[in-house]
Formats: sequence, C-alpha cells, structure tokens
Amino acid sequence: MLLLLARDMQWRWRRLVAGVIATALVLAVTLLLGALRESFLAETERTIAFFGGDVWVVPGDTAGPFTSNSPIAASVADDLRAHDDVDDATPVAIFRHAVEGIGDGFTDVSVIAYEPGGVVEPVLQEGRAPAATGETAVDERTGARMGDRITLAGDVFTVVGIMQGFTMYGGTPGILLTLEDAQRTAYGGEALASAVVVAGSPDDLPDGLIAQDPDQIGDDLRRPLAVVTGALGVLELVLWIVAAAIVGLLAYLSSLDRQRDVTVFKALGVSSGRLVVIVLAEGVVTAVLGAGVGLVLGIVLVPLFPIDVAVSPTQAVVLLGLAVVVGMLAGSLGIRRVLRADPARAFAALD
Repeated sequence: MLLLLARDMQWRWRRLVAGVIATALVLAVTLLLGALRESFLAETERTIAFFGGDVWVVPGDTAGPFTSNSPIAASVADDLRAHDDVDDATPVAIFRHAVEGIGDGFTDVSVIAYEPGGVVEPVLQEGRAPAATGETAVDERTGARMGDRITLAGDVFTVVGIMQGFTMYGGTPGILLTLEDAQRTAYGGEALASAVVVAGSPDDLPDGLIAQDPDQIGDDLRRPLAVVTGALGVLELVLWIVAAAIVGLLAYLSSLDRQRDVTVFKALGVSSGRLVVIVLAEGVVTAVLGAGVGLVLGIVLVPLFPIDVAVSPTQAVVLLGLAVVVGMLAGSLGIRRVLRADPARAFAALD
C-alpha cells in the first residue's frame, strides 16, 4: 500500500506540489499569527517580572496601575516599610509619553519610573540603571545608544543604560527614569506614584488602597490588547479552515482521478479499509509537507516583524500535530467515493 501511495503521488506530483505550496503559505501565516499572539502575552509576563515584588498596592477604585491614572502618595511606601510583614516597598510611576532626539520627530515610549535601591532591580544589556536625575535607560528598540541625549516633556536625559525586551502594549519601547524625574513630568512635581511594589504581604493597608498580586496586575496590562489577541485567535481558526479546504479539495480530486483504480483494486480483493488508508494518508502527507514548508517559511519571515516574535518548539510541534488532524479530516472527503465504488465497474470497458 505504501508503494501504491508513493506511485500515485509521483504520478500526480504537479498537483501535490501546488497543494503543498498553497498549504504552506496559509500555514506560515497561521504560524506567524500564533507567534504574534504569544509575543503579546510573553511581553506582559516580562514586564511584570521586571518589577519583581509579591504584591502591588494600588487605589481601590481602579482596575490597576497600567490602565488607570489615579496616583497615590509616594509616602505610602514609607508606611508599608514599617510593617513587620513587609521586607521592602518601592513607589513606581507608569505612563505613556513621547520623546525627541531619537531619529526624526517624536518616538512613542512607555515610561517606567522607580526609586533606586528598592524592590525594583533592573537587568540591563549594557550600561547601568538610572540612579540620579537626568539619567535614563532605554530599550534597544528606541534606537538610542549609550551617551545619547533625549528630551522628554522639555527635560533632557542622558542614556546611561540599554535594555532588551523592555516593551509594553504590543511593542512600544520603554524608558526607565528615577521617580523624581517622572513626578516632575507626570504629576507636576508632587510626590505621587502609580503604585507601590511590595516585597512581602502587608495585612493592614491605608484606607482606599488594595493589594493586587502579579497575576491581577498582568490582567490589567493585557486588557488593552484583549481585542487584538482575540482577533488573532479568530484569524488563526479561519486560516486552519482554509488549509483544510485546500487539502480536502486535493484529496477529493485525487479520489475522482482514482475512481477506476479503486474499482480494479476492489475487484482484485483489496479491502475498502486499505483503500481508505491510502486516501487518508495522501491528505496527511500533503498537510504535513505543507506544515513543514510553512514552518521554515514562518521562521524566515520572523525577523521582518517590528516586535519580538519567536516561533517556539511547542508551536512547531502543535503546527505539525494539527496538520496531521487537518490532513485526516480533509482526506475523509474522498472516503465516501472509495466505499461506494462498485467492483463490477472495473470490467465495464470490456463489454
């Protein structure tokens, strides 16, 4: 049966190649959409991990520090440090802005500010974290280099550090400031913060404040991208259906071409089950070859994306596994013709 399958595919190699190419193009796009969706989720995890801490203290009437602009007094951190169940507490400020001095015009950035020497311990690719006013560390995607000077809301900052993967909201590069600088820009110089990151688990909080764990903070950061990630998921499903339709059409056409062959095999005593296996196997081979070519094509196209996108081994395995399922479902379109084939028709030409 395997030899028969190989001979049959060799005889119809042009159709097989066309099907593999069409399937590969569709599955490459499917793979990239899935990788893009995963990159958004991974970006959120990297951002939350950057801050560290066990809980975040935020205003009780807001969804979280990333989607609400309701600052609290930075002095809350001092009050929390006095608790026995708190090891340390660091006020942070989070907001979006645009800077000048990087290329032409303005560059949109996500600003993260903190008090040095606390819970937040930045990990840099090059240089050091800002420790004094007028200093900043930036994500490499800004294009800035060590020693560059950038302008934020009229204030000039010197780049003292370069970070990698420090992005939010679907690839917007981040910049790191001291809390004092951010308070001047975002709060008119008042001693305010977006939240307090706490190492420990405070039981008693000031009125109007609540504690959120990193998972809740992550949900707050992901919420603005929920529509995008949901749309990507729908597109993935649609493209899988398109891929199944392509493979299914090829399997159906092959079953039409093999109609007389099937009747001859049945007349010679070959069971319907073995013939069904051939039809299913051809669909699976087409889908798997398309998935393999699509996987290579997707990996080649990854560097074209303006954000960090990577095809993980898990995604590759899932792609190949789903390709097997899609190939079997698509190949099943030709099974009915195999089962209904009449062996007597094999001798119709002899009448």
